[in-house]
Amino acid sequence: MSELWNLFLKGGYVMYPILLCSIISIAIVVERLFFYRDAATSAEFLPKLKELLLQHNYDEALSWSKNNRGDCLNLSSKSRHK
Repeated sequence: MSELWNLFLKGGYVMYPILLCSIISIAIVVERLFFYRDAATSAEFLPKLKELLLQHNYDEALSWSKNNRGDCLNLSSKSRHK
């Protein structure tokens, strides 16, 4: 670890912005991983929702949307209230 620190110090002042950019880019990657994990819609959601809507079973479709997660799910549950 001390060799790595010595190399960093030998790099001079240029190394500090590089370190800052590296930390920021890692933070962005981690944030995007959490975002896309939460935004994922399960494969069975849309067919089940379509079936419920075609049967005019809106309350159960709303309940199905609220009990699942993802952006498509949030949109479908919020559109019912407008």
